[in-house]
Amino acid sequence: MSFGQGPSLDRNLDFEVDSTGDIRSTNGENELIKDLSVQLIFTLQKFLGETPSRNTQTRALSDAITVVEADSRVDTVLRETSSVSLQEGRSATGRTIDVNLNIITIDETTVNLRTEVTEQ
Repeated sequence: MSFGQGPSLDRNLDFEVDSTGDIRSTNGENELIKDLSVQLIFTLQKFLGETPSRNTQTRALSDAITVVEADSRVDTVLRETSSVSLQEGRSATGRTIDVNLNIITIDETTVNLRTEVTEQ
């Protein structure tokens, strides 16, 4: 199954350029991971202003699962092996949210989505 194709983005969500100077594209599983990572970064930003606690992590994980499972290419998120952690002082700008979600796609492929949300 094809998960689509689109422009490739780096960790700062800037376009990547290929060796010819064109915007690099990504497809398949990498496209799914990119799309979901961008959605998670925007969704989870609100938790960066909160004090890291078990309750905050639980709410962030719940929001992350809701966002990912809303994607038509995703069947389910394996909750028991997925996690979100909030950390202080890991980035130059302050707090960081580490997201690690194990996803089953609609074609029954297991995908590990790891992304990091940092204060800008």
